[in-house]
Amino acid sequence: MSNIKMITLNVKGINHIIKGCKILSSLKKDRVQIALLQETHLTDSEHLKLKRDWVGQIYYSSFNSKSRGIVILIHKNLPFTLNTIVRDTDGRFILITGLLYGEQILLEVFMHQILLIDCFIQTFWQKPPLCVRITVCNPHVKDFIFFSHPHFSFSRIDYMFVSRSVLDRTRGCLINTCAFSDHSSVSMGLLPPYYDPLSRHWRLNPAPLSDPEFVKYLENQWELFLSTNELPGVSASTLWEVGKAFLRGSIIAFTSAKKKSTLTKQLVLERDITNLEREVSADTTELYRYKLNFKPIVASIKNDLNRWFDRPLSWMGRISLIKMNVLPRILYPIQMLALSVRLRRDSESDRH
Repeated sequence: MSNIKMITLNVKGINHIIKGCKILSSLKKDRVQIALLQETHLTDSEHLKLKRDWVGQIYYSSFNSKSRGIVILIHKNLPFTLNTIVRDTDGRFILITGLLYGEQILLEVFMHQILLIDCFIQTFWQKPPLCVRITVCNPHVKDFIFFSHPHFSFSRIDYMFVSRSVLDRTRGCLINTCAFSDHSSVSMGLLPPYYDPLSRHWRLNPAPLSDPEFVKYLENQWELFLSTNELPGVSASTLWEVGKAFLRGSIIAFTSAKKKSTLTKQLVLERDITNLEREVSADTTELYRYKLNFKPIVASIKNDLNRWFDRPLSWMGRISLIKMNVLPRILYPIQMLALSVRLRRDSESDRH
């Protein structure tokens, strides 16, 4: 029985068409069925444009194209029936209730999730029948969702609250890799009350036909099939029907292998990003931050100064190079990182 995969993510604006397409494609690849997105920075008309591809139902609360914005995306194959919807006119929260697999459910998304959910619980329930799923699933894991560069601090600001009546049907709650935003997404699986199988029909994806390697592979497979099965006693109709099944299997094998190879590379990159995030969160000393951020910049500046040393430049030209090239490269990390930089004389830099 497949789980209902839900995900919450602070996207920090998806009004750029490329970023929006990448996020929707990533959600489709991960087989997300309910997506709760915050900080969309979209208007009402722009929110409606998200209803494409795998998205069947969309519920949103807008403010303007510069800030706030909440949206709930529901997969087109999910049998959800809406009953009521409550939304904020300032784009801070949205609340929907409805039927999913015959059960009454409540979905909520808040901009400042912890505070507003606590207030909501205390207002509507005297004894809150909710628990934080991410804490229940990972009681001993120290992981974070957001990293503040100016303050060099880590925090958890997104949580999954579930009812205790369905706590035994939840399947894992994970903090995923930070890929499209400065926030990491939180995903959770929910087991439906009964199995609802879907009839699947195979269709040819025309995109691989533009790949010369794929076309060459099909030609070789078809020649192999004809050389093996084109016999005197076999009719043309039988040969064609069997050939279609053979080609379909060959196409599935090729695309699956290529998809697996691409996914493996992506997982390696995501694992590297996750390891780096954990390494940074584990070592928060100033020396580590200096080595990670300043040493590469200082080395690059030294290389540039060595290259410019023998150039026939005037004093004003050298001053302009420092102002336009060197200073902007060191001002940004100094402003963004809370470091006490100790100044020392560097003979190699001073002589330039």
